[in-house]
Amino acid sequence: MVVGLAITAGMLRAPTPLTACFFVVVIAMGYELSRDLIQVAQLSRELRASERRAELAAQAADLAFWSWDPVRDEVWMSARGRDLFDLHPATTIDREALLARIHADDRQPLREVTQRAVREGGAFEREFRVALQTGGVRWLAVRGQAEGNRAGVPSLLRGVALDVTARRRLEREVEEQRNELAHLSRVATLGELSGSLAHEINQPLMGILSNAQAAQRFMAGEPPDLDGVREILADIVEDDKRAGEVIRRLRGLLRKGEVQQGLLDPGDVVGDVLRVTRNDLLNRDILVTVELARDLPPVLGDRIQLQQVLLNLVMNACDAMAAVDRREIRIVARAVEGPAVEVAVCDSGPGVPPADIERIFVPFVSTKEHGMGLGLSVCRTIVAAHGGRLWAENNAGGGATFRLSLPLAPQTRNDRRRVQGVRSR
Repeated sequence: MVVGLAITAGMLRAPTPLTACFFVVVIAMGYELSRDLIQVAQLSRELRASERRAELAAQAADLAFWSWDPVRDEVWMSARGRDLFDLHPATTIDREALLARIHADDRQPLREVTQRAVREGGAFEREFRVALQTGGVRWLAVRGQAEGNRAGVPSLLRGVALDVTARRRLEREVEEQRNELAHLSRVATLGELSGSLAHEINQPLMGILSNAQAAQRFMAGEPPDLDGVREILADIVEDDKRAGEVIRRLRGLLRKGEVQQGLLDPGDVVGDVLRVTRNDLLNRDILVTVELARDLPPVLGDRIQLQQVLLNLVMNACDAMAAVDRREIRIVARAVEGPAVEVAVCDSGPGVPPADIERIFVPFVSTKEHGMGLGLSVCRTIVAAHGGRLWAENNAGGGATFRLSLPLAPQTRNDRRRVQGVRSR
């Protein structure tokens, strides 16, 4: 009633009748709105499907998701991640609480790699052990990415974790089997050298016996020849040291144990092998020349296993020259690009048939009449485990050369890069 009086008085205008044009505008707007709503619904369904597929993929790959906010020091982890880190579902996690679950030997390296990611950005990855409450350990592989804020400063670390305990256990078993095979191969090679090694030990022992008998005669004289006895005792000491050194080298090569990685001088390894094979080389009338580059950088490896590789290459060279008149072995050690150290064992034999240049490294393939075909296969496996290469090639003037390339120790590699950088400037 009030509205009607207002319209009558001219205070309000009566509604304008709706036109067809107005209806068209309303219908168009409704169509656009409906289409947007349909697209939103479709995108929502696709997003849920993508999330479901990602979840299924993560479950199939046994992946755990995690993130760390270094500003708030807050760690989020999926349920699978809490299982892998042996954490209770209700436990509040920060960085130090998470690091406390890491094995003590792996804790500091992981702390450093995450700090570097926060400081410098970029991706990172690491494998480490988690100390379980049951007393065992679980190996995890973690990969992550630092994400920056609007200013480009890393403000979040996000990534995945994967249980690699089974792979680590398998790698350990393979390594043990490789070491077992390498040990058996060393024993077989030393068996071939048993005659010359016995002779090498027998020489100082005979010297000790002869000197002891001479000392008895000197002591029986009137008066006793004490000066002569002193000289004889000095000779006995030297002979004893020679015999002890031979036995020490043999015990090292026959030793069966864990691989002991350490910095090695390639020249020392060559010298150790030549001392073991000295008598056998003399008996076969083989001339050996050694060329060692000056300031040869060290490599990282197991001394016994690398001795085994060179010992096998030298023995193979000796066998290859059994039917030739000129018997010479040339051993060259030098630094090469890589950076690496290359040791080459060259012989003057008939060479390797071109068809067999790679087959000789295959297990149970041998060019020897009574060979088992394991020596070179084991050697290549050992070299590969050291991050190097072992290959053969025929010489232009006859004979074959076996080349062993080993990467430099990490610290030495960095030092050489720094020196080259200074020189380049």
